[in-house]
Amino acid sequence: MTTAERNATERPIEQASSLEPAPANAATWLDEHGDMLCAYALRCVGRRDVAEDLVQETFVAALRDPSRHRGEACLRTWLIAILKRKVVDHFRALARRPEVAELLERAREETSFTDHGTWAQPPADWPSPCVDSLDRAAFRRALSVCLSELPPAARAAFVLREVVQMPTPEVCEVLAVTATHLHVLLHRARMRLRGCLESRWSPGGRGA
Repeated sequence: MTTAERNATERPIEQASSLEPAPANAATWLDEHGDMLCAYALRCVGRRDVAEDLVQETFVAALRDPSRHRGEACLRTWLIAILKRKVVDHFRALARRPEVAELLERAREETSFTDHGTWAQPPADWPSPCVDSLDRAAFRRALSVCLSELPPAARAAFVLREVVQMPTPEVCEVLAVTATHLHVLLHRARMRLRGCLESRWSPGGRGA
């Protein structure tokens, strides 16, 4: 994490600690998990400033109720769970914006699905996941870039369903869409991601 990012993240921690005593290991949390949380949030929302805000909110929430985590073994999992809730809240608010609501509405006109919500033409399978660690790192970098280039509505649908792994009914509730419309958005996201990843990454090769 850069100095600017660390300073930005520490400000709300200081504000939270002024309201109630912060745990002695708060700085350790930031040092050990700040980079990971920032990277996760950035993959989800595609904008560094928004990602940093979500990480700040995550640490503030954690410091307000530190007793909820049970030992170092699950600390990372606990912080990610808090961050996931912040990501969901972000996309819930995003879905209410007029420009995003319009994109969600346009999904109704998509013809990739039948009236019953089934594929009109099933998409091709995704390539098998790579196993090499360097390949995985290159893939994640390319995926982060490609996610950031998705239209807001498609990115929200893909992140909530595939990254946060929310059940379909819950994603529909957050975005205020039907299951059929969600499938349309996911289809659009996957097709755009496929094209983007094909140009930026290949198994065994180097990402762009």
